[in-house]
Amino acid sequence: MPEQFKFHRTNSTVTKALTRIEIQAVTVWQGDTDFMFEFHTQHEAGWPCYLREPNGPNRNLPKMNLKGEAWTGTLIQEASVQDQRKSLEFQNVITNNLAAFRKMADRFYEGVEVKSASGPAWFVMFSCTKGKAKPVYVRIPASGQNLGSAFWSKNRQTKAGKPNCPIHKKSDCLDVGVAAQLQPQEAMKQPLKFSEELTVS
Repeated sequence: MPEQFKFHRTNSTVTKALTRIEIQAVTVWQGDTDFMFEFHTQHEAGWPCYLREPNGPNRNLPKMNLKGEAWTGTLIQEASVQDQRKSLEFQNVITNNLAAFRKMADRFYEGVEVKSASGPAWFVMFSCTKGKAKPVYVRIPASGQNLGSAFWSKNRQTKAGKPNCPIHKKSDCLDVGVAAQLQPQEAMKQPLKFSEELTVS
């Protein structure tokens, strides 16, 4: 589901993702403007933050990719902008608070809350066919958590890479992987995760 928000000090998206100290460190807040910041998952690479204008398009929204090496500081799909003043404010707010926006994006796209949820989380378990290593678990994307094994069955043949075996240091000995659920305490111990494109990170 899309997450739309105003970048205001008391906004619930902001207060859930950022600590009190991080909120106090914000240098530029969104003004009294009618556009929204938006995160949504539709097989997008990286961590896109979209500009949602009230009179803007429903597809091909202007966006900035916040994730690591994908960050360029430039607006993508700028031709979709309806009001240049809103676009400039959108870019200015993100650029001046990049760490904060990356933390919010991480929470949304990588499913940080899955680790602390009361229910189980879906992973893919890869087993060493030589039987010498413990299974390797890779958490599926937040967008696939509700689909679980069905999500994995649909995506593994075309998009999925494999992690490396902890003993053999390559993926050749690992099987194709099966979807598995882990309880929160066990899930928190697993560092590997798939991106939205199902590439091992």
